[in-house]
Amino acid sequence: MKDSKAGLELKGYYIPDKDSIDYNASFSDYPLESLLPILRSFSNKIEGLGNGQVSITGNLSNPKFNGKVAVTNAKIGIDYTKVVYSLSDTVRFSGDSIIFKNITISDIENNTARFNGVITHNLFNHMTYNMFASTSNIMALNTTGSDNPLFYGLAHTSGMVKISGKIASIRLDMSLTTKPGTQINVPLENPESVTEYDFIRFVNPDSTLQKNRSIKRIDNSGGFEMNLDLTATPDAKVQMIFNSTVGDAINGSGSGELRFNYDKEGNFFMYGDYVIDKGDYMFTLQNVLVRNFKIQQGGLISWNGDPYGAIVDLDAVYTLKAPVNYLLLNYNQSDNSRRIPVECKINLSKKLLNPAVKFDIAFPTADERTKDELQQFISTQDDINRQMVSLLVMGQFFTPEYLRGRQDFQSNTGSLVGSTTSDILSNQLSNWLSQISNDFDIGFNYRPGDQVNANQMEFALSTQILNDRVTINGNIGNNSNLQSNMTNPVVGEVEVFVKLNKSGKLQLKIYNRANDDLIYDTSLYKQGIGISFTEEFDTLSDLFNHYRPKKAQNKVIVKQDSLK
Repeated sequence: MKDSKAGLELKGYYIPDKDSIDYNASFSDYPLESLLPILRSFSNKIEGLGNGQVSITGNLSNPKFNGKVAVTNAKIGIDYTKVVYSLSDTVRFSGDSIIFKNITISDIENNTARFNGVITHNLFNHMTYNMFASTSNIMALNTTGSDNPLFYGLAHTSGMVKISGKIASIRLDMSLTTKPGTQINVPLENPESVTEYDFIRFVNPDSTLQKNRSIKRIDNSGGFEMNLDLTATPDAKVQMIFNSTVGDAINGSGSGELRFNYDKEGNFFMYGDYVIDKGDYMFTLQNVLVRNFKIQQGGLISWNGDPYGAIVDLDAVYTLKAPVNYLLLNYNQSDNSRRIPVECKINLSKKLLNPAVKFDIAFPTADERTKDELQQFISTQDDINRQMVSLLVMGQFFTPEYLRGRQDFQSNTGSLVGSTTSDILSNQLSNWLSQISNDFDIGFNYRPGDQVNANQMEFALSTQILNDRVTINGNIGNNSNLQSNMTNPVVGEVEVFVKLNKSGKLQLKIYNRANDDLIYDTSLYKQGIGISFTEEFDTLSDLFNHYRPKKAQNKVIVKQDSLK
């Protein structure tokens, strides 16, 4: 029998009274697409050509296949990860087994892995899989939200993957470590959330729909099962999405040991701790205002089964410049009209989807006199909450009732509406600009002027280079008032952070900042350079014990060198 179109020629004979067969199958540019029904339990694509010979002996009920087929330009797609791998190698047939031995597979970026395994079958039915792959770096995931609502994205990893089980019950076991280029998204949308203050309250109107939600469950009619042990590194970027419509999400990179489990009933579980090295928290107010908070190093997110039951403990900071003339009575007009840097801090604790929120406010560059004057307006948590919301919404301090009769306050009230409107438009423009490139964070801010301050514009740019070892933050804008004698109102600021070691614990910082205190210092800028070192420890003895062996080893080396 010969089918030249299919690239298959079959020669041999069959002896009926002995139920004996002896055939030889010759493959010549045989299209591998015909094997898709055999591999459909885990593959959604197969293509390429096969050349070789396979003998078929034994009897009709239990034939034996022996030989080998060289496959060229073959591509095989993994259904659950949506990654397509390429290979050109030899596949062996032995009895009722298909053998893959030290086959090199590659992804679309030419990263490689070693593939070994065996598929046993009965006349290519009732398939049983036992296959392994190991790699130092290869694409392991390339999915979208429509492919997998649990987690999706692009993942480059090192480690091992095992595919086992029968055709109706496939099990995927993975032990992987993230590599550069990894971007994972974890949708946590439609949470039940109520955050309340004494004068402002945010409620999700759809929260009643989520009261009975427990472990995430999706349809799993195919009997698929997955276990993933993942070592997350700062090379990987993770995004936890609370509301994709308004961009409410936590973006970060960090490290941790995480375990993902997807069982045969369609339940999805997560376990482990994720320590954030750096990141952003897109804080939304009533789905209108969006503020980008920088997450402080060391933030912790922990899972103990339920992906929606994560426990969080992290701090985030939003920095802006705010005028002090709505609060301070004792400053002259030329002084209190200036804007000073203000840090709006958020601490999130307890449940990630309904966290306990605590606010704080700091003045990082203000002189001690200004700090003492402002401290009286944030002496209690209620005061901090009021000032925090006012700063986030209007970019202004909240003026207490007993100060609102001041003439200078009344004269500036009309500018609040314009300032708030410009903040909303500036924030939306910044979001659009940041979507131009994944390598740069771009921001723009405009504030209309008043009787004292001129129109103010600021353009900010942030990026990371040299494998994220160098971070550059800069902005340029006008920072003046109408009564200022400055001949050049344009102010440029820049901060450069350099990781001096791979872990980033040792850093170099260089900055050039606008000078806020022009009364006692006539220079328009302040410059600085410094080195910082960070180490985590529970007790002082743990810290000393961590370094004592290294010091002892260094002394021995020095002594040996001195004897030479």
